[in-house]
Amino acid sequence: MVSARFQGETLPWDEPGWDARAEAWIREQGERAGLHLTGAVEEVRRWCLACVLRAPTDGGTVYFKEALNVPLWADEPALAATMGELYPGFVPEVIAVDTARRWLLTMDCGDAGDGDSSQADVALLRRHANLQRRAADDTERLLNAGCSARPCSALPADVDAALADTSTMALVDDAVRTHLAALRERIAAACADLDAYAIPDTLAHGDLGQSNAALRDGEYVIFDWTDACITHPFMYGMLAFGMEPGPAKDPAIGAMIEPWTDYESRERLREAWAAAELVACAHTFVTYHAITAYLPDSARHEHVDGLRDMSSTLIATGERLRTDT
Repeated sequence: MVSARFQGETLPWDEPGWDARAEAWIREQGERAGLHLTGAVEEVRRWCLACVLRAPTDGGTVYFKEALNVPLWADEPALAATMGELYPGFVPEVIAVDTARRWLLTMDCGDAGDGDSSQADVALLRRHANLQRRAADDTERLLNAGCSARPCSALPADVDAALADTSTMALVDDAVRTHLAALRERIAAACADLDAYAIPDTLAHGDLGQSNAALRDGEYVIFDWTDACITHPFMYGMLAFGMEPGPAKDPAIGAMIEPWTDYESRERLREAWAAAELVACAHTFVTYHAITAYLPDSARHEHVDGLRDMSSTLIATGERLRTDT
């Protein structure tokens, strides 16, 4: 993976006239779909990675999004349109896309999930795992729709490339870089261990959590697929890996592994899940590095804490797993 940089210093949604153009497109595409705005277009979030707007219509609230074209990320509008066809109910209903401008317009997904409930997290993990099992048969179509391919076999080289990016890695402490470099061989060995199991690559969300899901009719609808890729199914497991040992964690693991029992026994799937923890952390570290590397200097400060935190999480995970073994 070669680090790429954003060309220019002004983010698209900070350019003069962007808001007026986005609002006009929302209004036009809504009307084409028989949805007429009944109030003002409001800003949900505007930051270094994306801008999200919402608007009330006579058929419900609609959401607009434009995200940066980070090379490691999926082409979210194109991917969302394909996923909407393949997995209705699992993902937002797409109203319109403009792939040239990376604009996406979707219907409201439902009510906010319960961010304080471990049982809700288990339900979300189960929902995503069931989607993954279906997507295992659609990987070529998802790749053609703009989803990135990130197999475990490529991860050691991606980690090396990230660590070799002296400009971006200068944003973390020297001691942290040294610790990360020392993990390289263990990451490569863990990737090889994980690849030894007969579990196919599939769709992984990349940033699964209650903040990227909503409840409709008692089922989770999962949104924000910018980080999506085709990889080992357990690479989305940061939510479960981060759980404290207790009554919720075992059901969370079960939710993640159950769809794959036609490929491996439950015992071997639990072994694979345990082997995936360091790999999942390294996978997410590479994602954070790629995002930070891409941002213009004027916006890096908005994401650098994420890179530092993920670097520390990877190091801490490596140390804990070494102790456990």
